[in-house]
This record gives sequence, C-alpha cells and structure tokens, in this order.
Amino acid sequence: MRLAYSTNAYTRSELPAALRAIAALGYDGAEILCDRPHWFPGEVTEAELEDIAALCAELGLGIGNLNANTANGYFDPPPPENSFEPALTNPDPTLRRWRQDYTIEALRLASRLGARSVSVTAGRPTPGCPPQTALGHFVDSLQRICEAASASNTSRACWWSGRARPWR
Repeated sequence: MRLAYSTNAYTRSELPAALRAIAALGYDGAEILCDRPHWFPGEVTEAELEDIAALCAELGLGIGNLNANTANGYFDPPPPENSFEPALTNPDPTLRRWRQDYTIEALRLASRLGARSVSVTAGRPTPGCPPQTALGHFVDSLQRICEAASASNTSRACWWSGRARPWR
C-alpha cells in the first residue's frame, strides 16, 4: 500500500514547501489543493506546472489527486471558512459554468502531472433551489466535466457535501 497526504494541511506554506514536508514525512504521494495558496486552476503557468512536476520527480512523490473541492480564491477577500461556491449545483448558470471550467482546468493539470483523479464537490444546498433541481444541475455539470475528463484520460472522483441526498 502506498500512502499520500494532502497539501491542504499546509495552507500556510507555498506548494513546493508543502510537497517537501510531505516527502520528508515519508509519504509516497500527495494530493494537491487546487485553491489558494497552492494551485488555483486557470492561474497556474506552464512554468509552475513544470517546476512542480520536476520537484515531485526529485522527491519521488507521486500525485494521486487534485483536490478541487473548494474555491476560496474565487472570492476577494477570501471567506473566513472554506467555501464550496460557486458550486456545480448553484442555480445561477453563469456561476455553475465557472465551477465547471475551474474543474476542467484542474483535470488538465491532473493529466499533465499524471494524477489519476480530481475530487469535486456538488456544493451545499442553496436556499430556494429544491434538491431535485440541484441534482439536475449537478448531473448536467458532471456530464460536461466527464466529457472533458475522458478527453484528458483522467478519472473522476466525486464528493457530495451537505446534508441533502436527493437521489434517495
């Protein structure tokens, strides 16, 4: 068994320092947080991607997953607690599309690093949006994301947050 640790535990450090700390602890791999202060999809340059790939190779660290659950970097100033908005279930189609694009960019990064998955969240229940409607938004969002994942040969992992379980 190989174990990985998330850079999410190192949000007071830059990504390279977080990866070095994880490798120093003896882990075989890492999950990279796709949010500030680490990697915010759409803002990662080709040079940064290549530098992280080279650092991981140097450290012998595999990347198992890119964690695109939160999007705190979307907000200015950032929220005091983790935010799952804009979400894949958000009733606003513009915000939903932003999250889809954010996730698709995380898939591109994952593919380039050799990560086999990207974790996403549906988001939390939104007032005024019935669970069945939210589920429809989620399914539609995942369809677009899965099409992009297939094109990039990256598998998908989904995490539903919140209390609503509309599929029951």
